[in-house]
Amino acid sequence: MIKEFNTIEEMELYMVESKYEISCTIVDALVENYPISKPLEIMNWGCNEDETEYSIECYPDHVMETLEQNLEILIEVEDYKRCHEAKKIIDKEIMKKDQNNDPWVDEDWDDGYSADDGGEEYIDSDYDY
Repeated sequence: MIKEFNTIEEMELYMVESKYEISCTIVDALVENYPISKPLEIMNWGCNEDETEYSIECYPDHVMETLEQNLEILIEVEDYKRCHEAKKIIDKEIMKKDQNNDPWVDEDWDDGYSADDGGEEYIDSDYDY
């Protein structure tokens, strides 16, 4: 999606008044291209006044955060179909992160039974060694 604006004010007004349209474009692009392995260019626009080009891209590591931010706008306008599609991808991203993380282990925790910290090992006197 490429848009051209003559002035900075015109561009800023579009961004404020078209939050829903922009969110739809972002969510739709992510839904269509998921999963992404490289940056996904979603929107481009230019401003003639300052001769600058702008773009919205989503990087693979930012998919969940991007969808969560846009989900708020979709909920406001009650676009539940897009909300559902975004939430499905968010859930997949959460599962992917959970699978990649090892369980957290507190290496400083002392169970009181180990001798590795210079303490005595627990010995059960009733047990015949």
